[in-house]
Amino acid sequence: MTKPTRKPKIIDLGEVRSALAIVSKRTGVRVDLDSDDRLTVAGRPVRLPARNDPLPGEPPWRLEGEREELLGTEGALPTVPRADVREKLLWRMLQDAMPDNGTGRALDAELLNGLEGSLVPVLRDPNAAQIIGKALNARFFSRTRDARVLLPMHTDLVHAFRHSKTSMGSGKSAPAGYRLFSGVLLPFLLWNGQSPDKALIQRLFDLLNDDSALNRLDILFLDRARDIGGSGRATANADHLVSRYRTQLDDDFAAGAFCQPALSQFADDLRTVLDSKLSRTDAVEWVTLLVSLHVTVLFYRLALVRGLQLDHVIAAAGDLSPPAEQPVGCCSAGLLGCPLAGSIRFRLGTGAFQPVSLRDPCHTSYSELDGMRLLALPATLVTVNLATRIWHALGGPEPQQRDLAGLAGALRVDSDLRSQFNAGCAAAAVLHHASHRPSADAHELWDAAAPEPGAHALRQDVLLMRGKDLRHQSRDIVNQLLAADPVGRLLGRNGPYTFYEIDEAMLVLLVRIVCARRTLPFGDFLLGLRKYGLAPQHELEKDRLADSLERLGLLIRYSDAGEAAYVHDTH
Repeated sequence: MTKPTRKPKIIDLGEVRSALAIVSKRTGVRVDLDSDDRLTVAGRPVRLPARNDPLPGEPPWRLEGEREELLGTEGALPTVPRADVREKLLWRMLQDAMPDNGTGRALDAELLNGLEGSLVPVLRDPNAAQIIGKALNARFFSRTRDARVLLPMHTDLVHAFRHSKTSMGSGKSAPAGYRLFSGVLLPFLLWNGQSPDKALIQRLFDLLNDDSALNRLDILFLDRARDIGGSGRATANADHLVSRYRTQLDDDFAAGAFCQPALSQFADDLRTVLDSKLSRTDAVEWVTLLVSLHVTVLFYRLALVRGLQLDHVIAAAGDLSPPAEQPVGCCSAGLLGCPLAGSIRFRLGTGAFQPVSLRDPCHTSYSELDGMRLLALPATLVTVNLATRIWHALGGPEPQQRDLAGLAGALRVDSDLRSQFNAGCAAAAVLHHASHRPSADAHELWDAAAPEPGAHALRQDVLLMRGKDLRHQSRDIVNQLLAADPVGRLLGRNGPYTFYEIDEAMLVLLVRIVCARRTLPFGDFLLGLRKYGLAPQHELEKDRLADSLERLGLLIRYSDAGEAAYVHDTH
């Protein structure tokens, strides 16, 4: 008999049933587990996230972990990621767009360590091989302090190698795991409402498939890489990438995208970058930075909008006055009407130390948006997912629609629905707490469900039980994409303080994608920044922004008073 490959998750369902009996008595709504241990509310079964192949003694529902089904990321995120270096973003897209090479990919550490030696027979000069080898490694490998990774400068590199990690103790290299997004990220971001934009995907791939723009040193590097990797030629193909993930994408977008305007904006921005006639090196850097910016803004947008929507649902569940800030639907008001517009109050980086005050908007907006919303994003997603599943059991729409505005409206006018919904949320809090604390008795489980309304109890328990891993699926990802270390950043740090700060590389990218080969009045440029959530932290910062753009040759003044100032892209 085959032994189970994992330890079963044993929960004392007797204690769970006792706690649910207390919830039923206090709310007047019967909540219980049926004969198959599935949650019922007022006699109606709730379709909770299911456990795949439960072992003997395990409940059929699973309310712990990081699965997409639990967080309810359909239409919002392609997968549930953890942080990793951003230079791997394009690599995975290209790798998933090619068939496996059949021989197993070599480690990029072999290329990094063996390049100089492989150049000696070709150059016939050890000194020249050493100098040119170092130069090529600097060009084709990232400059990240924590991890040197091979960049996707050509699809042959992706076909032949895989990223590696080196042990600090032994110095030995091993394949590196990957915790950000798989190649599905690109077709996800380029979803046009019906399908991924394969033509635009192929435009990017064609740039990296092409050999015609290679210089002699590039060719020298690729020849050595092919020898060391022992792999044949291959090209990235959009059809292969899309077909690989088409079923997943169709399922994710079955109820529509969380914010289709944001996805459409990414497609426009990618066209703008590819139309800039960049060198291969610049294209890799610009596209990587563009993807990092859009993923970061998507995380902030999702955290803020879903958080506000959930606030309104909880207020309606408690028959309380709604919060002052109004929620929105699926970006029904457009990007400029989204609550995120202008919420990221930034300052400009100078490359030198600048003190920051706790009262500076670049810091206070970070505390409000990142500390209050982004950090709680995983808990918000879990709560929203469970709440919409309970509403569906009580007669609401399919939970994948995430119609939180409709839920809040229904709770406002239907007292019976409020009672049943709150009882269901309290019951879900019991099950959630038991999933994370299998040894909890009925009193502890009831304590988790006791806060009123029940929707508030559910959110509080999710926040409490997921406290140790909240940042892994939220803040850590954003920090890895646009924190202080990479060139092209949104986040800066002074000691213990983090704040929003953009550097020169990010500023140039923003000019390129906002202007999109047009000349814009400075005020219109500021309006364009708001689509990405960005705004200078105060009036003085606006003046500094104009001065910086002028210094970079990206702003022209036609008036000494500064009233006639125009921003333009130099490409």
